[in-house]
Amino acid sequence: MHRAVTVHIVVGLAALATQAMAAEDIAAIFDDIAHLDMRRASLTAARAVKAHPKGSPEWTTATLCLAVSLHHRQPDIKRDKEKAAALYDELIASQVPPPALPLAMIMRGRLADQIDYAGDTLDTATAVGLYERVMQDWPDTFFADVAIYHLTEVELSSMDAEATRVALDRLRAWLARRPNNPMAPVQWTLIGTSSFRPPLEDYAGAIEAFEKAIAIGLPEQIPLDAIYWRMGGIAEKSGTNDKAIQFYRKIITEVARSSFGFEAQLRIRALGGDPPELIDPFAETVEARP
Repeated sequence: MHRAVTVHIVVGLAALATQAMAAEDIAAIFDDIAHLDMRRASLTAARAVKAHPKGSPEWTTATLCLAVSLHHRQPDIKRDKEKAAALYDELIASQVPPPALPLAMIMRGRLADQIDYAGDTLDTATAVGLYERVMQDWPDTFFADVAIYHLTEVELSSMDAEATRVALDRLRAWLARRPNNPMAPVQWTLIGTSSFRPPLEDYAGAIEAFEKAIAIGLPEQIPLDAIYWRMGGIAEKSGTNDKAIQFYRKIITEVARSSFGFEAQLRIRALGGDPPELIDPFAETVEARP
């Protein structure tokens, strides 16, 4: 969860920080969040909130940074989450200008649709409403791309076949309209993962979605070999062993030192294929030594 969330936290705060970067304390907070030092960020942000006039760009940035750092500070405790929610709500109610407003709405939605601590409860209605508002008010922005991703996650959690189809079809339509949006590979990966699992078990649709994600370029948080391994397993389930062998071969030929390499060789042999040799990324280095 935290790696994926951090991607859009940092991008969103980068846009916001350009408006208030002149203040050294704001720059320090942003740096702490970018390095995932949420405890230090929360302390610096709390001081900055008090130091800047309410409603100023610096105050808005510091308040959002304080909310984000409390939201993601470890360990997860009720007090931090409630304080973060109150800060997000204050920014939303104040109608602060973008990019702070859509980012606050997305992060408030994440608080509502996640269980973070013992005794926490879901509030999917709040999350859905916030995500839909971001999509409506900022339809051609990165924030809307993030919002529809999380909206889809919420709707997939029902495990209802029809609701799943509707959610994935809407996300595909979004991708047709914004094929190169920054979240596209992650969105296609979500479609792929949700397609092959119950309740749909749409193996062909899953492989197609994963192939599109790979074609665009996976972010570093999603290992290519893990996706190929999953695609190979899906192809086996669907009875297309030739495709499975192709995906397993790609693990060996395209990903050096993959932890799936040896298992990929075994699967290829089990399916009647002849696996390539594992790549030794240090071979040239060793040969060059006197």
